[in-house]
Amino acid sequence: MAIEELSSALPNPAHPMAKPGYGQQAVQTALNALTEAGHYRRVRVPLGDKLTQWVFRTYFSRTARDADWWTRFLSGDVPAAEPTAREARSEAYDTLARLGAADNRLTLSAAECAALEELAAQWLARGATPERMLRALTAGLPEQVHSPGAFVRRRLRDKLPPHVAARRQILVECTGCGVPGLPEKLPDGLCKGCRRHRAATPRGTPSGGSAQKPYYLGTT
Repeated sequence: MAIEELSSALPNPAHPMAKPGYGQQAVQTALNALTEAGHYRRVRVPLGDKLTQWVFRTYFSRTARDADWWTRFLSGDVPAAEPTAREARSEAYDTLARLGAADNRLTLSAAECAALEELAAQWLARGATPERMLRALTAGLPEQVHSPGAFVRRRLRDKLPPHVAARRQILVECTGCGVPGLPEKLPDGLCKGCRRHRAATPRGTPSGGSAQKPYYLGTT
């Protein structure tokens, strides 16, 4: 699952009216545990050529993945036969489901969306936004599309964007404190400081502090 929010180069501060607590430490502890277990990553990608504007994406995998898999996935280098990080209704699936609203000639069934979900997820993994994908799939359509599913599959393959250089354009955020870094520098999704803090904290003890902030899984 990838959830996007447009933001400036630095994360937005907490709501000025929010009080400490509100279950935030419990949420942060859960996210840290999911990151360590290989289920969760939060990354930032530059928005076009604007170096001060970033797209923040949150990825969740039902299957626990190791650090090498996450590094390859975030650089778009996941074998086609291997399932990508997603849930039952991922961003890739939802984008395909929106095709009918963008142009009714490309209305897909639920089964077709599920069958094409992995191909669409590769677009997102390579830095494409849902809007860019929709434009690429609906541009220059013939007067009639007799098999929308087969037509979309071909376009997804033929127009797949190139690999994004992960070392230059993708930064993983530490789930604990939000500090950005290259995927190989945060192999388990946590920076060294947060790993040390977590190792020194007994299991079951809420982690948190002034340096940590919660991330909310939702749209802007």
